[in-house]
Amino acid sequence: MTPDQISDIWNLISHAIHETYPIAADCRLPRRDGTAFRHFPKSCSIFPMCLILRNDINGAQLHRRLRTIFAQFNRAYHLDFACFRKTVEQLQTDWLGNDPDAVNVAAAVIGRHLWSVLRCWQLGRNRGRGLRNPDELVQCLQDADFRNLARELANMTIENLQPDNTTSILQVIRKLSVSIHGDNGTLVYPTKALMLLWPHLPAFDSRVRNGLAKIPGRSSLRESVNWNNPNGSRAINKLTMTISVLGNFWHDHHDQLLNALAQTDHQPFHEWWDAFPGRVLDMFFFHADAAALTHWQNCDILEHARA
Repeated sequence: MTPDQISDIWNLISHAIHETYPIAADCRLPRRDGTAFRHFPKSCSIFPMCLILRNDINGAQLHRRLRTIFAQFNRAYHLDFACFRKTVEQLQTDWLGNDPDAVNVAAAVIGRHLWSVLRCWQLGRNRGRGLRNPDELVQCLQDADFRNLARELANMTIENLQPDNTTSILQVIRKLSVSIHGDNGTLVYPTKALMLLWPHLPAFDSRVRNGLAKIPGRSSLRESVNWNNPNGSRAINKLTMTISVLGNFWHDHHDQLLNALAQTDHQPFHEWWDAFPGRVLDMFFFHADAAALTHWQNCDILEHARA
């Protein structure tokens, strides 16, 4: 096959993706120049985009604006988070261990504390929306399959969560969703619970979703997904890609985010931030100002990207 024929085929693929996914309306696939790109495998079902901080303002201006965004976040929100994380740290070994009695006791304490924090964070304010009870959340945490998934997540970092490696975290979100709300598919409180249990992703509440949606070139992440149709749900595909994009964003910009955060009144909690990227991203995207400092750029898709 000649280089021209390869180029024609590549352009056809680009056009097909362009027509299928309006989100990519202003984008085209890049040339296949042999440069490997770590983020996205060839099998991605949504046009790949990278989220980056603005590079058209100088470093001092960017630092000041990042600092302003973090300074707007209410420190009181850290209290529930800090208290719950201490509970998890004290009981995680028992919870993820093999002694059935220790597992049940630890899961009961963690589950009831988790339920209490979620209620403080306004769980059930919309007439419950199919709200279950704390016993079902405890049973979820005691479940052997869930604990196996929790062990997998404990050995992963946010950067590991690429589109071909999100099965475990999607299963965890679904199980938390069922135990908190039934099967209505809402993402808000299951992802809040996930952020508390495994603080490597932000909670996808309305403030964070709106913060992501305000960035030019990206459509919004839905509040709910159809878990009963995991292979055909575009909402799940978008969730998968959003998780991956946030992992890459943290990989590329965590030093800038942490340096700005360290110079705010959140500084007393600084020992958390490097270990809890989800909490930092939650703070960042909680305020719409973050949208003005970020933009989407096109990413390469290469056959050997995940080799």
